[in-house]
Amino acid sequence: MFCKVLATVLSTWILCSCVLNGMYEKTTYVVNTEKSSETSGTNRAVMSFEVFLQQAEGGYLRGTYILAPGIYQLIKPLQIISPDVRLIGNEEVIFEGGGTGHGLVLGHSNIDISNISFRDIRNCVTVKKQSYVSNISITGITANNVHDCILIDRSIDSTVKNWLISDLKVTNYYRSAVRIAGAGTKRIILSNFSLDGGKSKGYCWKGGIQIYERASHINIFDGRIVNNIGSCGSNYPQGDGIEIDDKDGAPHDISIVNVIVGDSRDGNFDLKGSNIFMKDVISASSGFTKAGFRLWNYDYVCKSCSLEGEFQVPVELNRARLNPQMKDTSHKHGIQSLNVYRNI
Repeated sequence: MFCKVLATVLSTWILCSCVLNGMYEKTTYVVNTEKSSETSGTNRAVMSFEVFLQQAEGGYLRGTYILAPGIYQLIKPLQIISPDVRLIGNEEVIFEGGGTGHGLVLGHSNIDISNISFRDIRNCVTVKKQSYVSNISITGITANNVHDCILIDRSIDSTVKNWLISDLKVTNYYRSAVRIAGAGTKRIILSNFSLDGGKSKGYCWKGGIQIYERASHINIFDGRIVNNIGSCGSNYPQGDGIEIDDKDGAPHDISIVNVIVGDSRDGNFDLKGSNIFMKDVISASSGFTKAGFRLWNYDYVCKSCSLEGEFQVPVELNRARLNPQMKDTSHKHGIQSLNVYRNI
Protein backbone atom coordinates (compact mmCIF):
# COMPACT_ATOMS: atom_id res chain seq x y z
CA MET A 1 0.00 0.00 0.00
CA PHE A 2 2.82 2.38 0.89
CA CYS A 3 4.50 1.85 -2.47
CA LYS A 4 1.26 2.60 -4.31
CA VAL A 5 0.67 5.77 -2.33
CA LEU A 6 4.25 6.97 -2.77
CA ALA A 7 4.22 6.15 -6.49
CA THR A 8 1.00 8.12 -6.91
CA VAL A 9 2.43 11.13 -5.11
CA LEU A 10 5.68 11.05 -7.06
CA SER A 11 3.78 10.67 -10.34
CA THR A 12 1.81 13.76 -9.44
CA TRP A 13 5.06 15.61 -8.79
CA ILE A 14 6.52 14.53 -12.13
CA LEU A 15 3.43 15.87 -13.86
CA CYS A 16 3.63 19.12 -11.88
CA SER A 17 7.31 19.50 -12.78
CA CYS A 18 6.54 19.18 -16.47
CA VAL A 19 3.92 21.89 -16.19
CA LEU A 20 6.09 24.15 -14.05
CA ASN A 21 9.11 24.02 -16.31
CA GLY A 22 7.43 26.47 -18.64
CA MET A 23 6.60 28.93 -15.88
CA TYR A 24 10.11 30.17 -15.08
CA GLU A 25 11.26 31.44 -18.47
CA LYS A 26 12.26 34.92 -17.22
CA THR A 27 15.50 34.89 -15.22
CA THR A 28 16.65 37.78 -13.02
CA TYR A 29 19.94 37.94 -11.13
CA VAL A 30 19.70 39.39 -7.62
CA VAL A 31 22.75 41.06 -6.08
CA ASN A 32 23.26 42.13 -2.50
CA THR A 33 23.73 45.84 -3.22
CA GLU A 34 21.66 49.00 -3.00
CA LYS A 35 21.69 49.60 -6.76
CA SER A 36 18.43 49.81 -8.67
CA SER A 37 17.30 47.27 -11.22
CA GLU A 38 19.36 47.27 -14.39
CA THR A 39 20.38 45.18 -17.35
CA SER A 40 24.03 44.17 -17.31
CA GLY A 41 26.41 44.30 -20.20
CA THR A 42 25.71 40.66 -20.87
CA ASN A 43 22.00 41.43 -21.38
CA ARG A 44 21.15 39.81 -18.08
CA ALA A 45 18.44 41.36 -15.95
CA VAL A 46 20.01 42.36 -12.63
CA MET A 47 18.08 43.47 -9.56
CA SER A 48 19.29 44.68 -6.18
CA PHE A 49 18.11 42.77 -3.14
CA GLU A 50 16.36 45.90 -1.90
CA VAL A 51 14.29 46.12 -5.08
CA PHE A 52 13.69 42.37 -4.96
CA LEU A 53 12.17 42.72 -1.47
CA GLN A 54 9.94 45.54 -2.70
CA GLN A 55 8.78 43.47 -5.66
CA ALA A 56 8.10 40.50 -3.40
CA GLU A 57 6.08 42.54 -0.92
CA GLY A 58 3.94 43.95 -3.71
CA GLY A 59 3.27 40.51 -5.20
CA TYR A 60 5.11 41.30 -8.45
CA LEU A 61 7.63 38.45 -8.57
CA ARG A 62 7.43 36.10 -11.57
CA GLY A 63 9.99 33.74 -13.05
CA THR A 64 13.42 32.64 -11.83
CA TYR A 65 15.54 34.69 -9.43
CA ILE A 66 19.16 33.68 -8.93
CA LEU A 67 20.78 35.10 -5.80
CA ALA A 68 24.45 36.03 -5.99
CA PRO A 69 26.71 34.62 -3.24
CA GLY A 70 26.65 36.55 0.00
CA ILE A 71 24.88 37.20 3.29
CA TYR A 72 21.42 38.74 3.00
CA GLN A 73 19.92 40.42 6.05
CA LEU A 74 16.18 39.90 6.55
CA ILE A 75 14.88 42.65 8.79
CA LYS A 76 11.30 41.61 8.01
CA PRO A 77 9.85 38.47 6.39
CA LEU A 78 10.43 37.85 2.70
CA GLN A 79 6.86 37.28 1.52
CA ILE A 80 6.41 35.37 -1.72
CA ILE A 81 2.73 36.02 -2.38
CA SER A 82 2.74 35.66 -6.17
CA PRO A 83 2.72 32.32 -8.04
CA ASP A 84 5.26 30.80 -10.39
CA VAL A 85 8.45 31.86 -8.62
CA ARG A 86 11.77 30.05 -8.50
CA LEU A 87 14.35 31.26 -5.96
CA ILE A 88 17.82 29.75 -6.37
CA GLY A 89 20.98 30.40 -4.41
CA ASN A 90 24.12 30.61 -6.54
CA GLU A 91 26.91 29.00 -4.50
CA GLU A 92 26.82 30.16 -0.85
CA VAL A 93 23.74 32.26 -0.12
CA ILE A 94 22.87 32.92 3.54
CA PHE A 95 19.76 34.58 4.94
CA GLU A 96 20.29 36.05 8.40
CA GLY A 97 17.70 37.50 10.75
CA GLY A 98 19.45 38.51 13.93
CA GLY A 99 17.83 35.68 15.87
CA THR A 100 14.27 37.07 15.75
CA GLY A 101 13.62 37.85 12.09
CA HIS A 102 11.46 35.57 9.96
CA GLY A 103 12.57 33.96 6.71
CA LEU A 104 10.35 33.18 3.72
CA VAL A 105 6.57 33.39 4.02
CA LEU A 106 4.74 31.60 1.20
CA GLY A 107 1.33 32.85 0.18
CA HIS A 108 0.81 31.32 -3.26
CA SER A 109 1.49 28.21 -5.36
CA ASN A 110 4.09 26.90 -7.80
CA ILE A 111 7.16 28.03 -5.86
CA ASP A 112 10.61 26.45 -6.02
CA ILE A 113 13.26 27.26 -3.37
CA SER A 114 16.74 25.74 -3.57
CA ASN A 115 20.33 26.05 -2.35
CA ILE A 116 19.83 28.60 0.42
CA SER A 117 21.16 28.65 3.99
CA PHE A 118 19.43 30.21 6.98
CA ARG A 119 21.29 31.38 10.08
CA ASP A 120 20.23 33.06 13.33
CA ILE A 121 16.66 33.41 12.15
CA ARG A 122 13.29 32.48 13.61
CA ASN A 123 11.93 30.42 10.69
CA CYS A 124 13.27 29.30 7.34
CA VAL A 125 9.96 28.82 5.50
CA THR A 126 6.43 29.43 6.79
CA VAL A 127 2.94 29.73 5.30
CA LYS A 128 0.82 32.86 5.19
CA LYS A 129 -2.51 32.71 7.02
CA GLN A 130 -5.64 32.06 4.95
CA SER A 131 -3.74 31.19 1.80
CA TYR A 132 -3.68 28.42 -0.80
CA VAL A 133 -0.13 27.12 -1.15
CA SER A 134 0.39 24.08 -3.38
CA ASN A 135 3.07 22.60 -5.64
CA ILE A 136 6.04 23.70 -3.56
CA SER A 137 9.59 22.36 -3.95
CA ILE A 138 12.16 23.06 -1.23
CA THR A 139 15.57 21.49 -1.85
CA GLY A 140 19.14 21.91 -0.68
CA ILE A 141 18.29 23.97 2.40
CA THR A 142 20.61 24.21 5.42
CA ALA A 143 19.83 26.00 8.67
CA ASN A 144 21.54 26.68 11.98
CA ASN A 145 20.29 28.35 15.14
CA VAL A 146 16.63 28.70 14.17
CA HIS A 147 13.46 28.50 16.22
CA ASP A 148 11.75 26.28 13.61
CA CYS A 149 12.90 25.71 10.04
CA ILE A 150 9.97 24.41 7.97
CA LEU A 151 6.79 25.60 9.68
CA ILE A 152 3.24 24.89 8.51
CA ASP A 153 1.65 26.07 11.71
CA ARG A 154 -1.60 25.29 13.45
CA SER A 155 -4.77 27.38 13.12
CA ILE A 156 -3.66 29.33 10.04
CA ASP A 157 -6.74 28.30 8.02
CA SER A 158 -4.71 27.61 4.88
CA THR A 159 -4.73 24.89 2.24
CA VAL A 160 -1.24 23.42 1.93
CA LYS A 161 -0.64 20.48 -0.38
CA ASN A 162 1.80 18.88 -2.78
CA TRP A 163 5.06 19.85 -1.08
CA LEU A 164 8.40 18.19 -1.79
CA ILE A 165 11.08 18.90 0.84
CA SER A 166 14.41 17.21 0.18
CA ASP A 167 18.10 17.53 1.07
CA LEU A 168 17.32 19.41 4.27
CA LYS A 169 19.93 19.87 7.01
CA VAL A 170 18.96 21.67 10.22
CA THR A 171 21.14 22.03 13.34
CA ASN A 172 20.64 23.70 16.72
CA TYR A 173 16.92 24.43 16.41
CA TYR A 174 15.05 25.67 19.48
CA ARG A 175 11.61 24.10 19.06
CA SER A 176 11.42 21.97 15.90
CA ALA A 177 13.14 21.40 12.60
CA VAL A 178 9.91 20.60 10.74
CA ARG A 179 6.38 21.23 12.01
CA ILE A 180 3.40 20.25 9.86
CA ALA A 181 -0.18 20.94 10.93
CA GLY A 182 -3.67 21.66 9.69
CA ALA A 183 -6.65 19.77 8.30
CA GLY A 184 -5.96 21.43 4.96
CA THR A 185 -2.36 20.19 4.93
CA LYS A 186 -1.78 17.03 2.90
CA ARG A 187 0.49 15.28 0.41
CA ILE A 188 3.83 16.31 1.90
CA ILE A 189 7.06 14.46 1.07
CA LEU A 190 10.13 14.88 3.31
CA SER A 191 13.23 13.00 2.17
CA ASN A 192 17.03 12.97 2.53
CA PHE A 193 17.23 15.00 5.69
CA SER A 194 19.48 15.42 8.73
CA LEU A 195 18.00 17.09 11.83
CA ASP A 196 20.20 17.68 14.88
CA GLY A 197 18.73 19.60 17.80
CA GLY A 198 22.17 20.11 19.32
CA LYS A 199 23.38 19.36 22.81
CA SER A 200 21.93 22.49 24.38
CA LYS A 201 18.41 22.32 25.75
CA GLY A 202 15.59 23.99 23.85
CA TYR A 203 11.86 24.51 24.11
CA CYS A 204 10.17 22.19 26.61
CA TRP A 205 8.25 20.24 23.93
CA LYS A 206 11.10 20.15 21.45
CA GLY A 207 10.89 17.83 18.45
CA GLY A 208 12.66 16.99 15.23
CA ILE A 209 9.47 16.46 13.20
CA GLN A 210 6.09 17.41 14.68
CA ILE A 211 2.77 16.63 12.98
CA TYR A 212 -0.47 18.05 14.37
CA GLU A 213 -4.10 18.95 13.76
CA ARG A 214 -5.25 16.36 11.18
CA ALA A 215 -2.43 16.84 8.67
CA SER A 216 -2.45 13.81 6.36
CA HIS A 217 -0.83 11.83 3.57
CA ILE A 218 2.74 12.53 4.60
CA ASN A 219 5.73 10.47 3.47
CA ILE A 220 8.94 10.72 5.53
CA PHE A 221 11.94 8.72 4.35
CA ASP A 222 15.73 8.51 4.20
CA GLY A 223 16.68 10.65 7.15
CA ARG A 224 18.30 11.03 10.56
CA ILE A 225 17.02 12.84 13.66
CA VAL A 226 19.08 13.26 16.86
CA ASN A 227 19.40 15.26 20.07
CA ASN A 228 15.91 16.50 20.87
CA ILE A 229 16.18 17.53 24.52
CA GLY A 230 13.47 19.73 26.00
CA SER A 231 14.11 22.26 28.73
CA CYS A 232 11.28 21.82 31.23
CA GLY A 233 13.02 22.53 34.50
CA SER A 234 12.10 20.01 37.17
CA ASN A 235 8.98 18.88 35.29
CA TYR A 236 8.66 15.70 33.26
CA PRO A 237 11.55 15.51 30.76
CA GLN A 238 10.39 16.21 27.21
CA GLY A 239 11.84 16.05 23.73
CA ASP A 240 10.78 13.71 20.90
CA GLY A 241 12.36 12.74 17.60
CA ILE A 242 9.11 12.32 15.67
CA GLU A 243 5.96 13.47 17.44
CA ILE A 244 2.47 13.00 16.03
CA ASP A 245 -0.32 14.35 18.24
CA ASP A 246 -4.11 14.07 17.99
CA LYS A 247 -5.13 16.80 20.43
CA ASP A 248 -6.90 18.83 17.72
CA GLY A 249 -7.74 15.87 15.48
CA ALA A 250 -5.65 12.87 14.54
CA PRO A 251 -3.08 13.17 11.74
CA HIS A 252 -3.46 10.20 9.42
CA ASP A 253 -2.02 8.26 6.49
CA ILE A 254 1.64 8.76 7.34
CA SER A 255 4.59 6.58 6.32
CA ILE A 256 8.05 6.64 7.92
CA VAL A 257 10.66 4.63 6.03
CA ASN A 258 14.43 4.24 6.45
CA VAL A 259 14.71 6.77 9.26
CA ILE A 260 17.08 6.74 12.26
CA VAL A 261 16.02 8.58 15.41
CA GLY A 262 18.35 8.81 18.40
CA ASP A 263 18.93 10.45 21.77
CA SER A 264 15.60 12.14 22.33
CA ARG A 265 14.99 12.96 25.96
CA ASP A 266 11.48 11.48 26.13
CA GLY A 267 10.49 9.33 23.13
CA ASN A 268 12.25 8.83 19.84
CA PHE A 269 8.88 7.99 18.29
CA ASP A 270 5.88 9.44 20.17
CA LEU A 271 2.90 8.80 17.94
CA LYS A 272 -0.82 9.53 18.21
CA GLY A 273 -2.15 9.14 14.70
CA SER A 274 -4.15 6.75 12.56
CA ASN A 275 -2.97 4.62 9.65
CA ILE A 276 0.71 5.07 10.38
CA PHE A 277 3.16 2.74 8.65
CA MET A 278 6.83 2.38 9.59
CA LYS A 279 9.50 0.35 7.85
CA ASP A 280 13.26 0.00 8.33
CA VAL A 281 13.38 2.47 11.17
CA ILE A 282 15.91 2.50 14.02
CA SER A 283 15.31 3.93 17.48
CA ALA A 284 18.65 4.49 19.21
CA SER A 285 19.75 5.66 22.63
CA SER A 286 23.07 6.33 24.32
CA GLY A 287 21.39 5.81 27.69
CA PHE A 288 19.09 8.72 28.57
CA THR A 289 16.17 8.28 26.13
CA LYS A 290 13.10 7.17 28.03
CA ALA A 291 11.11 5.39 25.30
CA GLY A 292 12.09 3.87 21.99
CA PHE A 293 8.56 3.73 20.63
CA ARG A 294 5.61 5.30 22.48
CA LEU A 295 2.40 4.55 20.60
CA TRP A 296 -1.09 5.77 21.50
CA ASN A 297 -4.77 5.15 20.76
CA TYR A 298 -4.55 3.52 17.31
CA ASP A 299 -3.17 0.53 15.37
CA TYR A 300 0.39 0.77 14.04
CA VAL A 301 2.49 -1.25 11.61
CA CYS A 302 6.27 -1.42 11.98
CA LYS A 303 8.19 -3.69 9.61
CA SER A 304 11.88 -4.39 10.23
CA CYS A 305 12.13 -1.86 13.02
CA SER A 306 15.03 -1.94 15.48
CA LEU A 307 16.04 -0.77 18.93
CA GLU A 308 19.69 0.07 19.59
CA GLY A 309 20.99 0.97 23.04
CA GLU A 310 19.28 1.11 26.43
CA PHE A 311 15.82 2.54 27.11
CA GLN A 312 13.74 2.79 30.27
CA VAL A 313 10.80 1.55 28.19
CA PRO A 314 11.71 0.08 24.78
CA VAL A 315 8.11 -0.02 23.52
CA GLU A 316 5.16 1.54 25.31
CA LEU A 317 1.61 0.87 24.12
CA ASN A 318 -1.05 3.23 25.44
CA ARG A 319 -4.44 1.91 24.33
CA ALA A 320 -2.66 1.01 21.08
CA ARG A 321 -1.91 -2.11 19.07
CA LEU A 322 1.30 -2.79 17.19
CA ASN A 323 1.97 -5.22 14.40
CA PRO A 324 4.94 -7.05 15.98
CA GLN A 325 7.13 -7.32 12.88
CA MET A 326 10.14 -5.92 14.71
CA LYS A 327 13.64 -6.93 15.59
CA ASP A 328 15.58 -5.92 18.70
CA THR A 329 19.34 -5.46 18.47
CA SER A 330 19.92 -4.19 22.01
CA HIS A 331 18.26 -6.90 24.12
CA LYS A 332 18.58 -10.67 24.21
CA HIS A 333 14.82 -11.16 23.91
CA GLY A 334 13.01 -10.23 20.72
CA ILE A 335 9.96 -8.06 20.52
CA GLN A 336 7.57 -10.89 19.83
CA SER A 337 5.24 -10.99 22.80
CA LEU A 338 3.80 -7.50 23.25
CA ASN A 339 2.55 -8.25 26.75
CA VAL A 340 6.09 -7.82 28.10
CA TYR A 341 5.67 -4.08 27.53
CA ARG A 342 3.53 -1.63 29.42
CA ASN A 343 0.01 -1.53 28.04
CA ILE A 344 -2.02 1.32 29.53
